[in-house]
Amino acid sequence: MGVFLPLAAGGFATDTAINFLIVLASAAVVAIVLGRLRVSPISGYLIAGVILGTFITHDESVDAVNAMAVVLLMFGVGLHMDLHTLRHGARQLIVAGVLAVAIASLVLLPLGPILGLGLRGTIGVALALSLSSTAVVLRLLQVRREMRSTTGRIALGVLIVQDLAVIAMLAAVPLLAPSAHDAASQARDGLGGLLARAMVVVGGMGLLIFAGSAIVPRLIQAASRVSTEVMLVTSVAVVLLSALITSSLSLSPELGAFLAGVALASTPFRYQLSGQVAPIRDLFLAVFFTSIGMTVDLPSVLANWWLVPVATLTLLLLKSMSISLAVWLSGMTASLSIASGVMLAQGGEFSLVMLSLLSDQSVIVEPARSIVIATVVASLVVTPILVAWAHPVGVLLGMRAGPPPWARDVAAVPETIDNDPRPLILVIGFGPIGRAVVDRLPADRFRHRIVELNADTVRRLRARGIDARFGDGSNPELLESVGADEAEAIIVTIPDDEAMLRICRLVRTMNDDACVVVRAGTLGRGNLARTLGATHAVVEEVAVAREMSEWVFHELGDTDVPVPEEPETP
Repeated sequence: MGVFLPLAAGGFATDTAINFLIVLASAAVVAIVLGRLRVSPISGYLIAGVILGTFITHDESVDAVNAMAVVLLMFGVGLHMDLHTLRHGARQLIVAGVLAVAIASLVLLPLGPILGLGLRGTIGVALALSLSSTAVVLRLLQVRREMRSTTGRIALGVLIVQDLAVIAMLAAVPLLAPSAHDAASQARDGLGGLLARAMVVVGGMGLLIFAGSAIVPRLIQAASRVSTEVMLVTSVAVVLLSALITSSLSLSPELGAFLAGVALASTPFRYQLSGQVAPIRDLFLAVFFTSIGMTVDLPSVLANWWLVPVATLTLLLLKSMSISLAVWLSGMTASLSIASGVMLAQGGEFSLVMLSLLSDQSVIVEPARSIVIATVVASLVVTPILVAWAHPVGVLLGMRAGPPPWARDVAAVPETIDNDPRPLILVIGFGPIGRAVVDRLPADRFRHRIVELNADTVRRLRARGIDARFGDGSNPELLESVGADEAEAIIVTIPDDEAMLRICRLVRTMNDDACVVVRAGTLGRGNLARTLGATHAVVEEVAVAREMSEWVFHELGDTDVPVPEEPETP
């Protein structure tokens, strides 16, 4: 592997900086151009890497960033694995996800001989391609506002199970390429050595799980009392420590990162952390996907160009059929099953992670490796079309069929997010104003969800059974996770005008119909908030002047003016 430009100046690694500049600039330009054609950024990064790889070689200086990208990706997956929700969630969706991974892995095995792979390579590629793209599909569903639809919830359930299956797949990769050295070592160690190693692994994992459940949440809570920045630094340190521990146990570092995410998934800090880690993760993933594209042997792909469309069409057909069958067997109707299968027929980001590891273990080699990556890229490029046509295709092909005979009484997929018919009101900020607002909204008519940056306040509210989430309301990923897209009303009571304006702008990109009422410090900020999407802006200056005048009129005996309410002591 070579570097791009071997330069250095004044102790600054200029060559490394130039390498990253070229990678990021190329990825950004291609992603922007393809974004005009509604191609996902992941596809843009991969295509940028393929183009870049024809001129320069892959640089080893980006390998550390690639490893960090996968670790943060697995941490993000773990953060969304709330075990309490899974225990009380939809068993139907879990069954659908497990069947989808199993059936798709078996059905995709014929791709191996088409690509000229051996048995081990065929198994590895089938496992990799059984995974769909969580990032691309969920983003498209959010844009189309179908996350809360029945098909959206089915897709989410299958994607969650696929992400969980990645853990087992990553652990199985070394088993597909056992070396002669490992076999000889195991023979020398004998049964006693294997048992000793197994005890070390089990003991280490037990300590890691105990620390994750008993120590890590308290540590993050202590950090949150200082600032969100300290909480982020502490969390990333915990992730890296967990990854190092599992790596020292001869397990994958991705498993450690995943467990760190799971340890925080049931805490009120998960939403804020997810939003804070997301920009760092996305930056690293841009480098990761671009570097994968750079390793594609374009001459090999061009020499076997006909294999890419054949493999892509085979992947889309076989995978859509297998996922449709899995969802139908779990008890869904035929139309919903077919729509879900079409929507999830592409390869995914974890497919690329798996392919990278399979290549490192020499399980797959050129030209098959480059052709499989090109197939994943092609499937991601057509994903917007798949999502757009999923419902019409499902209705057309499944209109004459219902659910399987053993599930005739199942009307639809159970709700996995919220089944409460009361309108959702999102209250951002629970200081004196936020508390007074919630007290005035009758609980029998509305359900309240509170977003607050004070960890102690959130803890007390949750102890009382109140739906409170920790985090910064101007964090876009946090707003998505707390349901800004489905809220009937969003009330912003925080005293920070700049954050309030950012929230107005973000909310209107997610929800055009919600009533957005904000608190503004000055009349100018209130007018600006209305131009950014606020329905109403309550200006402190005006509100204070109005109440002061009402008190004066009341004291002077003007009975036409209503008596202002005295604030209650918290």
